[in-house]
Amino acid sequence: MKLSPREKHIMQIMLDGEGIMYVKEIADKLKVSRRTVLRELKNIGANLSEFNISLEKRQGQGIWLQGSPGDKEKLKKLLDTIHVIDYTDKELRRKYIICELLKSKEPQKLYYFSHTMDVSDSTVSSDLEGVSEWLADTGVNLIRRHGYGVNLEGSEKEIRRAIKKLFSEEVSNDELKKLITLNNEASRGIY
Repeated sequence: MKLSPREKHIMQIMLDGEGIMYVKEIADKLKVSRRTVLRELKNIGANLSEFNISLEKRQGQGIWLQGSPGDKEKLKKLLDTIHVIDYTDKELRRKYIICELLKSKEPQKLYYFSHTMDVSDSTVSSDLEGVSEWLADTGVNLIRRHGYGVNLEGSEKEIRRAIKKLFSEEVSNDELKKLITLNNEASRGIY
């Protein structure tokens, strides 16, 4: 099930509400417009069918989830396990692009990023400018060619420098110590 963070939140609100709700009520909880909620409900309805749950709407009465309590509980548990990345955060998008480019040996099309993050090509293009600036002090160059795609160019040492920079920005010392401890325990068969 592919959900945006907002779709997941709407589903959780509706499952917790256990009854008829108004779109405005959901919009107020999310601090978005009614139109935004209505747009998100289209995809939500399609996702619910696999759980034997339907999204019901009646003019003047509101909206609700129709299904057995057991099916709703299964959906609720699944939503709790789904980690949804919020790509509305510009820095998060840029870190994602950096990670993808660092691990990829082949050029990536802008469409790949826009489709994966559910943003426009122009948003990805703008993010790539930020990625290029981020890479500047590592010696790695961002190569963009029309019809070819986007990839990174640099020596092995420069690529490693970029990986180290990304790692040092994203992992705290405490997290690093935990990872090393878990790795040591796993290698000794303790974990």
